[in-house]
Amino acid sequence: YACTSLPHVGSPARVCLSWCIADVCAGCRYGWTHGIRERKSDVVDGEIRPRGTRVSLTLRKTRCRPCHCDFKELCDTWQADPQSSGLMLGRNLEEKHVWEFYDNIHSQFSNTRHTPWPKVVDFVNSLPSYCTVADCGAGNGRYSTQRDDLMCFASDTCFGFAKECRDKGVLSCQADVLTPPLRKGAFDAVMCIAVLHHISTYERRLQAVKSLCSLLNAGGRLCLHAWACKQSSESRRVFQGQDVMVPWVSRATNSDSMSLDVTAKDPKEKPSKNGQEMSSNRAEMMNTHHSEPKTNTDEKKRNYWQRGDPSSAIHRRFCHLFVEGELEDLISKSGFKMQLQESCFDHSNWHVVAMKLE
Repeated sequence: YACTSLPHVGSPARVCLSWCIADVCAGCRYGWTHGIRERKSDVVDGEIRPRGTRVSLTLRKTRCRPCHCDFKELCDTWQADPQSSGLMLGRNLEEKHVWEFYDNIHSQFSNTRHTPWPKVVDFVNSLPSYCTVADCGAGNGRYSTQRDDLMCFASDTCFGFAKECRDKGVLSCQADVLTPPLRKGAFDAVMCIAVLHHISTYERRLQAVKSLCSLLNAGGRLCLHAWACKQSSESRRVFQGQDVMVPWVSRATNSDSMSLDVTAKDPKEKPSKNGQEMSSNRAEMMNTHHSEPKTNTDEKKRNYWQRGDPSSAIHRRFCHLFVEGELEDLISKSGFKMQLQESCFDHSNWHVVAMKLE
């Protein structure tokens, strides 16, 4: 027997689940709670039988895309007021210019992402053998597969990337970094590489960092790596604002793809402090300005993009470019006691490592 309490019904109900499967539908999926009573015996068909090992399984389908359910009073996604928290703001932008972007080009994009960032490799190599690692926003799994003696679990909003990780032998699932379907406090290390710069509002970036910190156990380490507004001298990109739309030109005939970066703000606009200011007019994102090429290669790519090659397609992805101290600010406001261990500039990216104290 199991006891269930359905809030929209108003009273608990006792349901017999002996040797059967309960199919929970509609609002009951959100209001269902259950448990097995602690006792040494049960009465079955009038006979007292000693209780052995009991197993209770609850099967749920994970969701990483926006929630459109009709049970907002029961759904945990809607428990916080979306109008006041700001967590729902910017989600449509990310769905169209981040999730759909990677859904469309993940195979070609993966072919260009084979060389890992040095600082992230150092972090992975510093982990003790057989520790548990959550790679949130794992992409094609280039860090999850770095070492064979780590227990890695990868997740990504793009199903193609999650499948690629699985094909490489890594446990993986499709999930959003803001709501990872992983046990809190169960991981020795959490990595979030090249993900936070795809989250469009300050509130959502803060929620993502909170979710990442919650996965760590005491003494666990968090590694964040995000695109910087400041670019190193060897970079071919020139960004003139923090919130940009970056076109990706893909060839239909083969896997040869090119990317051309453009900015979404007035070139005279200065980066916002700690990334908290955001343009109120989202349509501004579509009125992009070309960045100035630094090399002949960039000029070639610009000409290729402008002439409208019929065998190519242009996909745009949103990026929020981080300024110095912005990642540290998010960690300090996560609500967890975190100790900063490393903070540096790594090949046009900001790299931060912090340890959870308790």
